[in-house]
Amino acid sequence: MTSSKQNPEIPELAWLLNTKEDKKKDSFLFFVAFDVVNSTEIKSHNYISIIEYQKHLKNSFSNITDMLFEKDQGFRLWKFLGDEFIYCVEVAARNSLAEYVGVAYSTLKNINSTSSFLRFKAVSWLAFFDKEENIKVEFEGSDIGIDYIGKHIDLGFRLGKHSTRNRLILSLLVVQFLFQLADDSVEKKIYFMGNRDLKGIWGVDLYPIFWYEDLVKINYDYYEKNDLGFFKNPTDSGNEVANILCDILNNEPWKLPDKFLNAFKNLPDTEGKGKRRPEGREDIRYRNELHVATVIYNIRSDKFLIGKRSNIKTILPDIWEFGGGQIHLGEKISDGARRKAKEEFNIEVDPRDDIVSLYFISEQKINGIKIFCLTDDDKVEIDNSQHQNYRWVSLDELKELNPDECIEKLYDEALTFYNEYKSKK
Repeated sequence: MTSSKQNPEIPELAWLLNTKEDKKKDSFLFFVAFDVVNSTEIKSHNYISIIEYQKHLKNSFSNITDMLFEKDQGFRLWKFLGDEFIYCVEVAARNSLAEYVGVAYSTLKNINSTSSFLRFKAVSWLAFFDKEENIKVEFEGSDIGIDYIGKHIDLGFRLGKHSTRNRLILSLLVVQFLFQLADDSVEKKIYFMGNRDLKGIWGVDLYPIFWYEDLVKINYDYYEKNDLGFFKNPTDSGNEVANILCDILNNEPWKLPDKFLNAFKNLPDTEGKGKRRPEGREDIRYRNELHVATVIYNIRSDKFLIGKRSNIKTILPDIWEFGGGQIHLGEKISDGARRKAKEEFNIEVDPRDDIVSLYFISEQKINGIKIFCLTDDDKVEIDNSQHQNYRWVSLDELKELNPDECIEKLYDEALTFYNEYKSKK
């Protein structure tokens, strides 16, 4: 018996059958999505009525849009999905990418500081439109307008699940291109969270998760308690991130295809200008990372300052060492030594440029310079993310330390520097 019931018309099907592909040249689009933190919990536990929730959401949407648009960067709303608002802008110049990330992050911070009730998290990613990876389609005869389809679009939604309040998650491609700009003020705000399985992305390989945040100091206790150990060892900004990118480029280049790298490289530095950096400057593989170790000597107590590395470090945890870390781009070695001493021990030092030695970290292939630093201050405040303890020790006490619990040649370096210092007084 044949049913007389008619199948309902499916308008979406009609729209899909009446699309036209975008005819523009290959291009990058930068996407940023803002999503309500704990939206399901808020609605499920009836903290406020759904009408009130809708009012808060509407106000937040209006404020986020105003914040993005007031910078006049060219952002436009792509779509909103439930509690999530997604915007995009074309990347017409390389330096524009850092500006877009900065605007997205400042918008996230501002909305969370001004919103009366809701709090937001965010994720940003790049999609390359070349009719192979991703495509733009225009839906004629409907209110949809332009939509985007492709694997990079899906990646953004997968990444969003790893964001939390005030944290802007960045895709690998965004991080790689930001590091190509060689801007230390940007790099130091990028942190590596860890590797995670993203459904449908990279098959069985885990995806590196990065976040962008302007942190003075990482609160490790907060991350460990609230993220179930996912942040047990977040890296120093800019430092290990560069090593991760180098490792991918050298050993798994399919994760950062040359097609994308060359397309970004061929963009002008700034909109309307064609000038680009000399060949190789933007390639992170050709940038030589330099570290400084601060051998701090107290001229009043005749003792050296050593710190016991934090047990959350992946490299040499629980080991006694002199302080130190990465030199920033364009930074003098002596200035880097002062900065690291202040960051790690909250102590002022006077580096001696004439008492130095070279070293090489073979595991990470990093060059370094040890520099003798003088101080008359014995009040120390350690950064718990770097060291779990500190000691002022004499040369004799340094010699008695168990070598298995110290950086190699800790005593020998201190003795050499001490003798050289005394000979130059």
